[in-house]
Amino acid sequence: MEVKDLYQKLKAAYNIDDSLESIEKSLNKKAKESILIYDDLKKTMDLDEISDVVFVADPTRYERFIKEAISAESLTYPEKVIPVMLKMRLDALLKLFADEKVLQTAPIASILAAHENALLKIASLSGEKIDKDEKIYCDLAYAGIQAIRFYLVSVYDEKISAIASQTVLGAFNALSGLNYKYETEDERLFSFHLYYKHQREAIVKALNMKKELKDYTVFSIEEDYKEIAQIVKGYKGIELEDFVFANGGSGCMIRSRDQWNETEVGKAVNKMPLVSIDKVCDEGGLKGKKLGGKRGTLDGLKVLDLTHIVAGPVVSRVLAENGADVLFVRRGEYAYQEELLGELDGWMGKRKIELDFNKKEDLDRVKELIKQADVIVYSFSNSALDKFGLSKEEMRKLNPDVIFSHEVCFSKEQWVNRLGWAPLAEDITGVSMRNGENGKLKNLNGVPLDYVPGMLLALGTLQAIAKSLENGGGYEVFTSLTRGALYLHECTDYIEKNVDSVKDSDRIINKAPEFEQWNSMCSRIKDTAIGDVGIPGPAAVNRNLINVFENGRFTENNKDWR
Repeated sequence: MEVKDLYQKLKAAYNIDDSLESIEKSLNKKAKESILIYDDLKKTMDLDEISDVVFVADPTRYERFIKEAISAESLTYPEKVIPVMLKMRLDALLKLFADEKVLQTAPIASILAAHENALLKIASLSGEKIDKDEKIYCDLAYAGIQAIRFYLVSVYDEKISAIASQTVLGAFNALSGLNYKYETEDERLFSFHLYYKHQREAIVKALNMKKELKDYTVFSIEEDYKEIAQIVKGYKGIELEDFVFANGGSGCMIRSRDQWNETEVGKAVNKMPLVSIDKVCDEGGLKGKKLGGKRGTLDGLKVLDLTHIVAGPVVSRVLAENGADVLFVRRGEYAYQEELLGELDGWMGKRKIELDFNKKEDLDRVKELIKQADVIVYSFSNSALDKFGLSKEEMRKLNPDVIFSHEVCFSKEQWVNRLGWAPLAEDITGVSMRNGENGKLKNLNGVPLDYVPGMLLALGTLQAIAKSLENGGGYEVFTSLTRGALYLHECTDYIEKNVDSVKDSDRIINKAPEFEQWNSMCSRIKDTAIGDVGIPGPAAVNRNLINVFENGRFTENNKDWR
């Protein structure tokens, strides 16, 4: 299908009028939603507002974003993968300019605007002179693309691009719960969420599927769907859910919001604060430490990154973009990480240190880094590193006053060791059911339940940094993917009740101010560990804070802090 024909088909599917007047109306609606949600978020998170926030609803973003997304320069993938990537890109971009049944753009815009105020607070505590008259500008179109970042990244090295494309071919198959749901014996719907190869292999084997994993691809979906549908029909929904988790995978019986709320895990998540920020040590911490410098507000902050895939890396990416020295612990080179395409934008600004915890010298090294870190960001399941003596409690013993930022799928009380992913969080909490129409499920645009919880945890981490600078001490910051799902429910509920309370407002403008960060949808970062890459621009900017792209380069083969 030609690009023009695909564009017209998708535009009709989402009922999009691409006139400037219509696009401006759509963005203005999202801006009004953002005002309400941001004001509520300030109260929920007890946020100090240093500068006023203005939301930008610039309709010219639409045409520019579409042109850039379909340009030959940005579609740097092997020829057979380009049609798949092009459809995903256009599909995701067009949805940004359509109405949202379950809100995601306005919550993202609100959280990212809050990041800027949290950073201004840290800068003020560090003795930097802040011009409070300089407003924070948050662009709604750029906020929307934050949930679809991994569709938009570009890799300009042909070899790396070919490796990255395997993520598409491996993850988008008939076992992808983001796209395919199955009916169980008791007429419940079920979705598989198996985004690591070893998980897919385990479930293919456990279900006695007829082919090897490598033969289940994006090109054999029709045939594979029939086979999997027959297998799933032999299980009751809850039995299959338990079976998949017990065999090292993740998948869920799809629930409505009410059905989720009735489960023990749902009740545990509903009791959680949006982000918990708990002081766990009164001594030490960041009090007296000087932050800030040529790299930005967080220059001088040491961050140890023990994360993977999307949600966890979002947190440490935010810190790195603003100048923190982030050591990203991994085995193997960047180019050969299994989820290269999905993870790439989370590497911005980081310096990878290659450690294998099965080797004593590497395990000893990471323990030394734990002792030296100001912040540890951790996104594995609760017990994933226990066998190495790296449980949260053991890390805290090594560094009692560290800021420990932790994210899981579910809660601290229920399903503490079950794996989970963003699309699963949508399906299990009733988000995809609420987002659907006429009895059909519909997942959200991109993976907002990776990005939203990650952004929320980053906000809590920034606030913990400010608290430690001001009062000293160590903190634990925590949220989960399913708590992020609840937040999208809460934001949607709130807007439905208050939809008419924001009229015309001087907190909304329709022409974006000039910022270097907004010269294009994606900016090219040169000389990274995998060559030049294109990364989506930030949604929120403030002239008191350094352009994040100055910190975007990521490297490997590092041995120590900067």
